[in-house]
Amino acid sequence: MKTNSLNITQCSSSCPKCNIQTDFLMFESGAGGDFKTYIGETTGTIYRLDMNKIHYLNFELSELLSATNKLESEIRSIPEQVKCKVCHSIFKAEVISTSGYLEVKAVQL
Repeated sequence: MKTNSLNITQCSSSCPKCNIQTDFLMFESGAGGDFKTYIGETTGTIYRLDMNKIHYLNFELSELLSATNKLESEIRSIPEQVKCKVCHSIFKAEVISTSGYLEVKAVQL
């Protein structure tokens, strides 16, 4: 898989279990939900899933995500599965604040 330099948003949300503010990265999506963000649990690799490929090019979500199976034991969907930096619980970020942008190496699916 090829990595590309992409802009990503720096986000944070409070963990509902321990109430600690947890930072995470997420690709911004427009009203149509253009992109989904996934984080590889094994490698920490950031994946950007192009939802237009699913909606307009008739790709299956499982087909696009299967490309990660050789590298990752598990991938988490962001913001639905944010991992708390303190208690390590997985939570859905309901209220998200942003603090800027970064350029990261990410895999585009």
